[in-house]
Amino acid sequence: MAQDASAVSSQHVRQAFKTMEGRDQQVLGNVDFLAASMNTAGEYLAALNDSDKAAAYKEVMQKLGQFAHEVQAHKALMAQLAEDYQAGPDETDFRALLDQSLKASLEQRPYNPRTDPKLAEFIAALGGEAGSGDGEGNGDGEGGDDMDDDLQVVNEDGGRDWLNKKCPLSMVPAIDLRDPVKDSKGYVYERAVVMEYLRRHATIGGGAKHPVAGVREPLVATELVEATEVVREKRRRRLAETLGADVGNGPNGARGGNDGDFIDV
Repeated sequence: MAQDASAVSSQHVRQAFKTMEGRDQQVLGNVDFLAASMNTAGEYLAALNDSDKAAAYKEVMQKLGQFAHEVQAHKALMAQLAEDYQAGPDETDFRALLDQSLKASLEQRPYNPRTDPKLAEFIAALGGEAGSGDGEGNGDGEGGDDMDDDLQVVNEDGGRDWLNKKCPLSMVPAIDLRDPVKDSKGYVYERAVVMEYLRRHATIGGGAKHPVAGVREPLVATELVEATEVVREKRRRRLAETLGADVGNGPNGARGGNDGDFIDV
């Protein structure tokens, strides 16, 4: 409905936009909660090796990502109007203004599942085994095969395999580490043990001699990150044990791994 903007103070209108921005933020918070719940469900499906349900859940996650993208665009528009709007003498059709502005924003920056961090996190929770679906379009002009490409990108770039069967310092199996971290080369360690090693063997130039024979680059504390793939595999195994499912793993900790995939240090 058209509204005479000159009869309403700019301050009141901007406050209304700010209120709507706050509501959008609440919706995005609910989306985060749903995404976290979906990740937990994904880990159960991975433990059960249920590829059909995994594919269905992946489609739901993509639709959730599309929805979140639209809400985020609406929130950004509300923030802009709350900052810039000035009442004038002419009538303003706010509904038309919002619809046109939102449409232009989404056309300029459409949803792309390849860059959706929540979808990537969900695929990681599935262990990279989500099904390809039926190959139909996914709502943004891309088909199911493209989503399989996304899954492969996550597998290749995420580096979920780790190189060593055991921590090269404590000799504890990687899958049994309490607080696993990974260096830039892909070797995993017990955090407390590797930090003590770095403290005791630090050089003037920073870092320490790499504990794995043949690695020339020094081991540097700032390059250590949480070994999320090991943490996820441990959680997946616990779920599998609880559910009595066949996890289908090789003997070394990574899904489907074998002795040839690891460096025994």
